Amino acid sequence: MISDEAVRNIQKRKLRRIIGETDFIISLRRPYTLSEAHEISELKLEKIKFQLELNYLMLQDVDGSDERKQLEEERKELQESLAAELSNGLEILETLTNNLRDMGAYDKAEELEILRDVRESELEEVKGKAP
Repeated sequence: MISDEAVRNIQKRKLRRIIGETDFIISLRRPYTLSEAHEISELKLEKIKFQLELNYLMLQDVDGSDERKQLEEERKELQESLAAELSNGLEILETLTNNLRDMGAYDKAEELEILRDVRESELEEVKGKAP
């Protein structure tokens, strides 16, 4: 049977790999269209969420108060980054939705409005958790 500590170590290793790969993909992408800016924003959101998950796992394993304090400060910064990227993504979604409606792509615009509503809820949740 695998111990909880071993499972957490595997999860941390996988999260670090995913974060690194996501960083690499983001560094290769340059937005030339609003749609591409939206895709990059979504990648950044996922990366920050992975970083928050890694931070949570690291907090479970930490013993010293100095290390805990540092990780908690990092968590606050990540939550602020998440809120900022959610706000940025909402602006992009709003503009993209309006452009799609203007072009007559109502179905696609409705899909993005649903995503926008989800992102707004996430932003409110993140802001509600912020100290």
